[in-house]
Amino acid sequence: MHLREQTDSWAVQERASRILQQTDLLTTLDAVLSAFDSADEWIELERVEVDLGVLSAVGFEEQITRNLPDLLRRQLADLIPEARFHHPKTAVRKTGEVVFETFLYFLETGLLPPTTLWPESNPAFEQEIRSALSSLNTPQKETLRAVLVHPATRFRLVNQFSENVLSAVFRALGSGQESVSLRLLKHLQAWRERLPASHYRALLTALTEKTVQDPEAVLPAIENRWADIQPSDPAFNPALELLLPAFQQPDLKSRISQPNSANPGDQVSENDAGKEKSKSKKASSDNQIENRRESPTEVPVDAVFYVRNAGVVLLHPFLRFCFEACGWTQDAVFSNTESQERALTMLHFLATGEPTAAEYDLLLPKVLCEIPWNSPVSGKISLTDAEQEEGIGLLNAAIGHWAVLKNTSPDGFREGFLQRDGKLTLLPNGLWELTVESKAQDILLNRLPVGWGVGTVLLPWMKKQLTVNWES
Repeated sequence: MHLREQTDSWAVQERASRILQQTDLLTTLDAVLSAFDSADEWIELERVEVDLGVLSAVGFEEQITRNLPDLLRRQLADLIPEARFHHPKTAVRKTGEVVFETFLYFLETGLLPPTTLWPESNPAFEQEIRSALSSLNTPQKETLRAVLVHPATRFRLVNQFSENVLSAVFRALGSGQESVSLRLLKHLQAWRERLPASHYRALLTALTEKTVQDPEAVLPAIENRWADIQPSDPAFNPALELLLPAFQQPDLKSRISQPNSANPGDQVSENDAGKEKSKSKKASSDNQIENRRESPTEVPVDAVFYVRNAGVVLLHPFLRFCFEACGWTQDAVFSNTESQERALTMLHFLATGEPTAAEYDLLLPKVLCEIPWNSPVSGKISLTDAEQEEGIGLLNAAIGHWAVLKNTSPDGFREGFLQRDGKLTLLPNGLWELTVESKAQDILLNRLPVGWGVGTVLLPWMKKQLTVNWES
């Protein structure tokens, strides 16, 4: 908006912002956009510019409400036909193609593409992915296999998605009939509740790795991994044989079903060798987990990522005490990887009230917890009741210190300040910059207690500061 001199620009901006967020106008604009929509199309427009003309300072809200929908309709009527003819700055694509590319982008980065809408829910996101995977062409299948060659992408696949998505991936990479990997996956699921979660994930990881890289080696890989686990429950001894009832692997079944050697001394020697092998493999597995954090993909300078929990930076003065109370840090240092990842989930909980988090919601928490931006994290962490109580205590403490909030509830605090859209930008100097969406209530930021600023955040464990732009 271009304003005349002597105009209160902040007041005009606030008026325009309020009208553009009104439900009635948004509903009308949604109807305009939906009229151009097809269920199986994804329309990409690099830029849509609508000229509202000269607006009167008095009552311009009514002019926007009345004129914007029709002007937008006219612009789209001109732009979308151009997109269908492959205009360089526009595109009309199949929804399945876009979902597949979103899936690959997430596997590689842990994020959603900047042009992608946030999923309505994780189950809805998974359903879209499964649908897209069911209709891949040959080049797309090869691309999927190439992406999954990397340990970090396989880690995300196993730890961020359900077995339903894993099954869809195996089916897409297979020959069209039910593969050994699919049959093994089904049988492994039957043992899920009887295995420690870490062992179950290790089996899925081994199964995924061989399915991608060497399908012929799937059975030996699972056999070796099962031997590494060595469950103490006697019921597990014949487990692998039960997993492979129809695979017609006589040699393998013979080795599994006859654990007792004719020579006890030989058996001890074999067991000792197996234990050494197990230790070696476990160390290798642990190193792989750590390696996924040591060499993250470089983020392009000036890259912009969008977040929807930007307001959580407001809580930075209280985070150290909360993390210490939960036992995750000592002397401002995280105890281990799991503690760091539980801290990520806590930041998500503080903003949303949800005790679990999808990785695509954790970019800002990663920055605040000193985790590389695209380092894979576990999607299976859920805060305990005690940890959630610590989080609620933090919110109440923040409300209590900010006197102007008075009797605001934790949920009211979340809705008013913490659940805020923002964008993270990596600056040329290597520092992150967060720009937070402004709202009317942000005028209260001017009444934060002395020493409680939000312009710069540098928590004790952070190596570099986070610059925050939050207009009040």
